[in-house]
Amino acid sequence: MASTDIHSSFSTSTSLVTTTISTATLTIGDAADTLKLEGIEYIFHLIDVSDGTFSMFLQDSDEPSSNFVDVDQKFLIGTEKGTEFIDFANDSNAMLGYVGGKKFVRPVIRTVGGTVAGEVLVLLLVDSPRRSPINQNVTPI
Repeated sequence: MASTDIHSSFSTSTSLVTTTISTATLTIGDAADTLKLEGIEYIFHLIDVSDGTFSMFLQDSDEPSSNFVDVDQKFLIGTEKGTEFIDFANDSNAMLGYVGGKKFVRPVIRTVGGTVAGEVLVLLLVDSPRRSPINQNVTPI
């Protein structure tokens, strides 16, 4: 039985609007500012995948639009870094959390192989603001 109010603790934002991805592409989502957050989780949702390999990972930086590097494995929670969406059924989800010390984090999807066709949506789920409850009307990024 559900008895804990998580609705008031979480907020979501779209980090990458549903995008059609083709072969040999690096698709990058919006960077999230983690300064006032204790934890963030990215939810990757694959739609209408026909072939190829979709790899998802996170990058972080102290700057909002430059110097991004792949996040070290020790700062990731959940699905492993570089996890590949191989032979995933359509409408599949994967989650990847971040607990590193950089101010900005963004999701990245790399596609390789075949003619690669598919669509992806990436949502950002945030929890535990450091100073006050999340205002449901304000986006955290």
